[in-house]
Amino acid sequence: MLDALVGAGHETHLLTYAHGQDTRSFRFNHHRANGPSLTHSMRSGPSLAKVGQDLALAKDVRALVRTIAPDVVIAHHVEAAIVCAGLSCASAFVAHTALEWELASYLKPAFAGCASAAGRATDGMALHAHGACAAIAPALADHLKRTHRRAVRYLPLPWNVAAESTALARDAARAHYGLARDAHVIAYLGNLDLYQGLPQLLDAFTRVHHLDSSSRLVIATASGQKPVAHTIDSHPARAQILVLSLGEEESRARVHALADVIAVPRAIQGGIPVKLLDAFARGKAVVTVERAVAQLRAAGSCVVCPNDDVDAFSSALLELLRDDAKRESLARNGRAYLESAHNDGVFLAGFDALCDDALHQGKRAAWSTTSASVVSVERDRNSAGVHQP
Repeated sequence: MLDALVGAGHETHLLTYAHGQDTRSFRFNHHRANGPSLTHSMRSGPSLAKVGQDLALAKDVRALVRTIAPDVVIAHHVEAAIVCAGLSCASAFVAHTALEWELASYLKPAFAGCASAAGRATDGMALHAHGACAAIAPALADHLKRTHRRAVRYLPLPWNVAAESTALARDAARAHYGLARDAHVIAYLGNLDLYQGLPQLLDAFTRVHHLDSSSRLVIATASGQKPVAHTIDSHPARAQILVLSLGEEESRARVHALADVIAVPRAIQGGIPVKLLDAFARGKAVVTVERAVAQLRAAGSCVVCPNDDVDAFSSALLELLRDDAKRESLARNGRAYLESAHNDGVFLAGFDALCDDALHQGKRAAWSTTSASVVSVERDRNSAGVHQP
């Protein structure tokens, strides 16, 4: 998003926690919080350490706003939305998920009802704290509009299409991890939090491997295995499951290259799994579920199974593992979908409309599509942004 804004001529600033990924290679202005890092975790989910860092970030964003006087501040996800509440300039909130859905997945089932209610209240607070609102998925935008009676735009994520993988790259990637060239490989990339739906994928792989002994499952993650460690270790085909540490681009590209099919399960509704768009961009065939697609118009770009239907998911994986032509067709369609629905121009049109909403709400001059100042605030995943003329 920030890179697209810079390319469109906007002075763009990003404010994040003190820790996180290095952004020195990007063209936007990156500001780190001044307070100490109470945690270096990049995982999703609530924690007391994040509350302390959010309090410090609230002070930092106000100091940054006073210094650069941005046209608009963009708060990503609910943490930044609350941090940026009450600023003296125009602001907009971009929702990446609904806490009403997600918060319960981090707690014991006995607390699910309370967590959902608390999440719903927090979502409403975030939506009503800013002059304009958007969501990164059509289904999420519709849910927030209906539940909280607030105008919420759909803001498409911009996504670059990667260079196509070659057969040689696939063979080299498999050799790197000791996988056979002729294996049928399913890959999952992402964290192992329960909302991701990895147990459903493991159940599906049980059925796949029963019918296809050459099938392998690769789980590549940057997070700890604790949430699903027992499920993985007790899997009947554990010897055919390879768990890898997922790092920066090199390892991400290698895991995509070795895969025949990318699996994108989802246990609860949310935003858009970036792993879905990443697989499209890298020219990979995808099996996913309705929740993950979140009403994107991506028909023909992936196989979409009914939610929680393990039989349908396993059948779709088996079909694609055995059908080279269908995998190639889906890969072409996925890349074409990204190029038409997630290019910089589509994103910028939605972003301009969101900023115009925020500025009109604040009774200020219309947003300039040629040169403006924007500040985005986030925690590397969840951020607040400031944009400047």
